[in-house]
Amino acid sequence: MATSPRPSADPADDGGPGFLARVDLVRGRLTAVGRLHRGTAHLFHDAVSTLVLSARKLWTIDVSDMTVGDNVGLRSIGNAYRRAVRLNRRLTLLGASPALRQALVRRRLDHHVIDISPDSATDDGSTPSAPRDHPEGADGADR
Repeated sequence: MATSPRPSADPADDGGPGFLARVDLVRGRLTAVGRLHRGTAHLFHDAVSTLVLSARKLWTIDVSDMTVGDNVGLRSIGNAYRRAVRLNRRLTLLGASPALRQALVRRRLDHHVIDISPDSATDDGSTPSAPRDHPEGADGADR
């Protein structure tokens, strides 16, 4: 008895672009291309797991060529942020679309992961010595 193939759980996936993640351990950078959704979130998770091997305190994720297709995809970005915090790392998204920015605002993650200042990271990918909100010495304490 032959059965026909089951239809995709996500019809929008049919014939659509896949998901590609490139990790640069030296720079602590992940470049994500394609659609992040429930069918590809595990790939994003695996790529972030690879960033854990990086010695960098700042993880940069370039999402300029990535779209988020559903809440599972959006949740995976939040999970990546929480992993970074647990490991005493910082996560920054580059190139977030206006739709992704709005979704992050709704989840109150925007100010944690989106950094709009061009000088937020040094050329070698390390975290700047002082946070933007509290310039060194602004509070009168010696560091």
